[in-house]
Amino acid sequence: MANFAEQFLEDDQIILEADADLSAKQFYFVKLSSDGQVAYCSGTDNIPIGVLQNDPDAAAEDAKVLPCGSGKICKLTVDGNAGAISIGSYLDTNAAGKGVVHTSGHYFAIALETSTAATDVIPVILLTGNVTKV
Repeated sequence: MANFAEQFLEDDQIILEADADLSAKQFYFVKLSSDGQVAYCSGTDNIPIGVLQNDPDAAAEDAKVLPCGSGKICKLTVDGNAGAISIGSYLDTNAAGKGVVHTSGHYFAIALETSTAATDVIPVILLTGNVTKV
């Protein structure tokens, strides 16, 4: 695999290997697995590295990730059914990798549209993961 600096694309995405079939996880929060591959966030305590921009359908395929902290606007699958999302809501990840309204700990995005449905895809601004709402 190329060195990390060579893995950046012109549009600020990082290309890493998928750890499994992620074809159903496009626009979900993703993390690094223990072997450095891209996996979807599968726990509320996971720290996402960004949002998956493509849909790799097998392990070791290219996973294109727009990183948290980039300040970029991207699409994110959210679960507004778990708690209504308003414009300006701070978003965290749930155990399915979807954005949900932040309640404690870190948050990683700001909603730019509202949602009350379980699988809406809305635009968000990606933030650094070291921000804690007080």
